[in-house]
Amino acid sequence: MHKTLMNFKMFLMMLVLFPLNVYGGGVPVIPNEAVIAGTVRGYCKVSSLLLNIEPEQVIYRLTVTVESSEDVEGLPNLVKGVIGEDIILESKEEISPAIFGKRVRVRVRVAGDERGRRFWINSIRIIH
Repeated sequence: MHKTLMNFKMFLMMLVLFPLNVYGGGVPVIPNEAVIAGTVRGYCKVSSLLLNIEPEQVIYRLTVTVESSEDVEGLPNLVKGVIGEDIILESKEEISPAIFGKRVRVRVRVAGDERGRRFWINSIRIIH
């Protein structure tokens, strides 16, 4: 009886998840946020169409070497594992190229699903 119930639950999960994967959907990342500090090592602007984001707009991309990561109360921190690494942060809000080479404090969230993720900037400021 127990094994039959387990098989039935597995069957139900497959019914729900299979169409999502076949038709391009995915399981989205849970709501999250963190505050990181790091140094901006790269800066560029790209068309959102290159990133499969519509409508077309400018996306500002910063490569940041992450030095530290702090939790935001009540939300999981999904960037704890990237301390010491370079990550690409993205924003739809204009960011001046003068930020290149500066140390920054960034409020960031991870978006995406099992096919890929993006680090989106919620707010950013230069620190000394």
